Amino acid sequence: MVTIVKKLFILFVFLSFCGSIGFSDNSDINDCYTEKYSFQDPLVQKYVDDYRTLAINFIAAFNENNLETVQSLADFNQEITYKFSEVAERLTDIEEAQKFSKVLTDMATCFTNDMTLLMNRD
Repeated sequence: MVTIVKKLFILFVFLSFCGSIGFSDNSDINDCYTEKYSFQDPLVQKYVDDYRTLAINFIAAFNENNLETVQSLADFNQEITYKFSEVAERLTDIEEAQKFSKVLTDMATCFTNDMTLLMNRD
């Protein structure tokens, strides 16, 4: 389970980093997993929705110590990783790119904080 946690942690850090290159802003993080933005491109919207789902479900599965769900989410994690480049290429509008960066950065930061709390809870 630790290996899966490390892989997901690396994914979220990587996506946070990639999402913030070139159009990062320093806004405060509020309601990390809530839907704050919608995107013009349906593929971008689906990616953000899938990213949100992965984070929420992984935190819940890890909290419940549900190894079967954690493993299936690790598979989903690989799918999302492969789609990042394709999605990033579609972000030609600077406002859309900034929104995308903010959403991914906020969720990745929340995920990191949540996982830290869960791992240190005992």
